Amino acid sequence: MALQGYQAVRLIVGGHAVTGFRVDVRPLGAMWMLIGPPASDAVELVDAACAIADFAAEHGVSAVRVRPQLREDEGAARFLRDSGLVRVPSWLSDHIAVVDLSGTQQQVYARFKKQTRHALRRSVREGVQVRRVEPTSENCVTMNRLVEQTRHERFSTPPDHVLTDIYRTLSADGAGQMFMAWHGGRVVAAAFAVVFGENAMCMVGGSVRKAPGDAEHPGLGTSGAGYALQWECMKWAHERGCTRYDMDVTPSTAHIHDPTHPFHRIGKFKKSFSREITDYLGCYQVSGRPLSGWMIRMAERFTQRIAARRARQRGRRPNPDFVWLR
Repeated sequence: MALQGYQAVRLIVGGHAVTGFRVDVRPLGAMWMLIGPPASDAVELVDAACAIADFAAEHGVSAVRVRPQLREDEGAARFLRDSGLVRVPSWLSDHIAVVDLSGTQQQVYARFKKQTRHALRRSVREGVQVRRVEPTSENCVTMNRLVEQTRHERFSTPPDHVLTDIYRTLSADGAGQMFMAWHGGRVVAAAFAVVFGENAMCMVGGSVRKAPGDAEHPGLGTSGAGYALQWECMKWAHERGCTRYDMDVTPSTAHIHDPTHPFHRIGKFKKSFSREITDYLGCYQVSGRPLSGWMIRMAERFTQRIAARRARQRGRRPNPDFVWLR
């Protein structure tokens, strides 16, 4: 986030390190967007969030948004609402697929679904090659074009120059690695994976499309290149001692089988590696300065409604996992 021009926020909350970033919403005020704080339940989260909001108000910040690692629970969500916290859009995915990397690589492979193992064997027969590459200018351009084709307004990514800076910064620190998959003499898919202790994550990825502007249908055919690419990312993470690989965004457990969900194909692919979807409680706002915090939220809702109207005009269905926003 700092590479995108945001100010980093670093706090100690109850003995725990909590990081995040500041967002200025001129002229309404500013917000802190925090990863965490650590909490074992909704009661601890409310106590910590309210204390942080009071502290933020002393430093001229109107509202705080917290994104804990608590699992989705309607009782907890109701308690947060009754305590004055408001559900808001998260800058992190609230529904993800997590692959268990514990054990040997052979044991990890054996836990994949049958269709995944079949696709990986097919990628070998098809001559798919996946390589770990350096973030050169040429590779970064290739990577960003594939990400752009895959994104196509369904989700946001930083500008090209910021993504390139991120690739190079994390690669230089040994915390990130770029991967590319070749088939038929050309690059058909790419991904960038990162590690944090025993956790790894596919930070960004993309692949060729069947047709320009067709973000829903990848042009990988039956080569298995997408499967081979992700398996190589997992092997790299496993070599570094990771026991958990976050494949990032999917539909929620409730909508994973909904064919009209905008992330249906993505979710189907990722669930072939991980049999369960992890649903988080989500992001909540608490305002140390109630009036300006409320005005920031209203401005955001107005912007969201305009975006939703434009999406419907283009024939795109709103994400059913965001029904709480409406």
